[in-house]
Amino acid sequence: MSQNALNMKNIVLLAGGWTEVYPSLKSAKKVESILTSSNILTNFDFQSHGSDSLQLPNLNTLPQDSGVTIDSNQNIIDKIIHLDPANGLNELRDDILRIQPDIIVNLVHGYWGEDGYAQRFLDELKFPYTGPRFNDASISINKHIMRSICTKLNIPISSGGFYSEKKYREKAHCYPHIVKPLFGGSSYGVHVINSDEEKDQYKMSDQAIICEEFIEGPELCVVVKNGKCYGSMIIECEEQFYTIHAKNTDKKVKFLGSESYVDQGMVKAAQEYAVGLYNYLDGHGIARIDFKLSDKAYFIDYNSIPGMTLLPRILKFNNYSDSDFAKLLLE
Repeated sequence: MSQNALNMKNIVLLAGGWTEVYPSLKSAKKVESILTSSNILTNFDFQSHGSDSLQLPNLNTLPQDSGVTIDSNQNIIDKIIHLDPANGLNELRDDILRIQPDIIVNLVHGYWGEDGYAQRFLDELKFPYTGPRFNDASISINKHIMRSICTKLNIPISSGGFYSEKKYREKAHCYPHIVKPLFGGSSYGVHVINSDEEKDQYKMSDQAIICEEFIEGPELCVVVKNGKCYGSMIIECEEQFYTIHAKNTDKKVKFLGSESYVDQGMVKAAQEYAVGLYNYLDGHGIARIDFKLSDKAYFIDYNSIPGMTLLPRILKFNNYSDSDFAKLLLE
């Protein structure tokens, strides 16, 4: 990584939003911590001006599988300014124009932040911002389209596809299988269904879902930016998959360097798949592409705005420092 310092005075962190609020605020907290502790920024005053840092809500008050909205007021920490689009887009536009940021760090996961809406909004304001642009955001958020792209690129996917509720109730009888919302991330709305009884109890929150054969095995997370793989990490879960609760608490989960996996050929293949997907989408910013490792590496999900608590951990397994992470995020 380049060792040159970044010349910035005002950084806006967009965090909160509507659907994946807690992961977004947690990402902002981590980015704030790394930026204020790194030595890569010049012309940046970290002296306290008396305002509190961004406060995370108590995890115990949140449903484990709900995109609950939290009213997070704007907090100004020195020259890192936290703004929440859920407080109003007109207000957000006015605040950004008043602040005149050097860069806007988009940390809004899921709806608005990761589906093209934020990108259209930020493009109009003409300030530099991190993360995907409209095309790669609006395509990668759609799991049905991503399955089609994987097929086109000869990237393994588990059997299954796009199901209406009627089709799901009538046709999905192989267990276990996994159901996912068509859009979204952070494991919200994701369930493993092991029996007819569990299927009968499952309530669809959308008119259509993705239903796939459940693949046993650890998960592999691959980090890509500008068409380059920056490494990967293995996640082993005590539960059947990496649940939202595990993501928020690190409980019942183990993180391992991907060099520990027995089949390094499979890891290499997954890394090549990840770079191929990123390039096909004309990706921007840092992306995390996830796979399940079994008899082959099966594509799970494309995260155009990955969680910023997991991302530094992956990079550290691959010998990158927090300062490297900050530069990778902001440059």
